[in-house]
Amino acid sequence: MKNFTAKIKLVFGKKNTVVYSTFLIVCIIGIIFFNTYYSLQKFQQSKDALLQKKAVLTEDIFQHVVALYIENPQNLQNILEKIKATDAEILGMSVAVPASDQQSFLVIADADKENIGKAQDYVFNAMAWQAKKTGVAFLDNRDGTRFWTIIKPVLDEKENKIALVKLELSLADADAFAKDAITRVYLVAAVSMLLVLLLVSNHARLFLYVAKAAHLEEIDKMKDDFISMASHELKSPLTALRGYLELMTDGSVVSAKEQKHYLENMGLSVLRLNNLVEDLLDVSRIEQNRIPIKNESVQIQAAASQLIDEMKISASNKNLELNNQIEVLPTAYCDLERVKQIVVNLLSNAIKYTQKGSVKITGRFDDKFIYLIFADTGIGMSAEQVKNLFGKFYRITNDKTKNISGTGLGLWISRQLARKMRGDILVESMEGVGSRFTLKIPRTEKS
Repeated sequence: MKNFTAKIKLVFGKKNTVVYSTFLIVCIIGIIFFNTYYSLQKFQQSKDALLQKKAVLTEDIFQHVVALYIENPQNLQNILEKIKATDAEILGMSVAVPASDQQSFLVIADADKENIGKAQDYVFNAMAWQAKKTGVAFLDNRDGTRFWTIIKPVLDEKENKIALVKLELSLADADAFAKDAITRVYLVAAVSMLLVLLLVSNHARLFLYVAKAAHLEEIDKMKDDFISMASHELKSPLTALRGYLELMTDGSVVSAKEQKHYLENMGLSVLRLNNLVEDLLDVSRIEQNRIPIKNESVQIQAAASQLIDEMKISASNKNLELNNQIEVLPTAYCDLERVKQIVVNLLSNAIKYTQKGSVKITGRFDDKFIYLIFADTGIGMSAEQVKNLFGKFYRITNDKTKNISGTGLGLWISRQLARKMRGDILVESMEGVGSRFTLKIPRTEKS
């Protein structure tokens, strides 16, 4: 399950590409189905229209036959029976004349003999009689079979209406053909869908390989960055330690004051190496979810103020003002030692990247969180730099930062720790103006 989740995260890490690819796939599927549905609708409409024309044409011919044999119903009856027997599409044919009551029509000939002599009072008969030449045509359904019904008046030589003819033309064969065509179309659509899904599957697999390759490139770059950082961070203090040891062991150092100075610098180099090792260990613990976090209700104001006082020496060495403007803060729910670690990191960065001016620390709170704000007048950052700021091993490299040491891990570790305490670190910055980092800490266990 973890491997599957990791793959999903890897694929969807490139959101824009995935969204674009998904959009294209949905469009392809949508076009296939829309084209299928639209084509079938048009096919159905065209088929019905053609059959209606066929029924009307048949009805016109039927009219002329009726006009010739209207005076001889028996001959007319024989003709109707023969026509129906030779054409399976014809469900019914009848001829009716107005009844004496003028309210209905009396059947004088019908392909089904049982209907002869029966009265018909269909509404459509009256409509067709009134329509004179055009008659009426409509789709009907009987026992699941659709058919066209055409009713038209028969005119004599003087164009007087003398009878009604009705034709029922079955659509069973046409519907069966259409059903078969529809089945084939849907089969083609289903196969197309299957091919699209296979394409999607293949695309996803290929994209996963691409994502993995990109991820490996990223890891490779991180490895190179780590080697470069580690070699630099290790080389500088080790070179200093070796130099001071040589000076102290070759007899050239005779003054106790000089020895004390060298020992102090050696201590700083050792501290720098220790910090590097601690950062690397913290990264390993965080990635393996082994770093201990003990959240409890604590007062962070006093601890933060103490750390600020301890950092004043570093600020004074650069002629910077370190202003503690934290007012009374409520109880926080966090790991105090981890908060101290974050505060030290944010203060150290603010001092390191500020050449002149001041670093100001303020505090505020709301119903859910306490906020410690670290504002400096340092070199600031561009929007692109801010975007990458919390990346592992990321360091801003330019003429202003080339002489500033650092592992590029401090902010990554700090944000991870803050988030494990259900808080966060936010940043606002403007190049050449300064930066403002905000540490957000929950007030209660359920914030």
